[in-house]
Amino acid sequence: MTPEQRHLIQCYKDVFGSEPGKAVLADLRKIGGLDGTRLLPGHPFDVNQLIYDEARRGLVLGILNRIAFDLEAPDQTTAITQENE
Repeated sequence: MTPEQRHLIQCYKDVFGSEPGKAVLADLRKIGGLDGTRLLPGHPFDVNQLIYDEARRGLVLGILNRIAFDLEAPDQTTAITQENE
């Protein structure tokens, strides 16, 4: 992991570890659909909406992965490094 990547991950931790950051992250979880499903039985299925929703979900999951990342654990570095390439 490069020093720049380590710095950026620490920035994510600092921002989303603060009280305002936690409030924003909770809202992003709702926007990203992490606290429920958007596919409901009996409702029409729209593949374009699903793609859009999954993109939002992926963005929020990326943030959650970064703030959960242990900078001291060497076995975690490849996932973030590969994601940034």
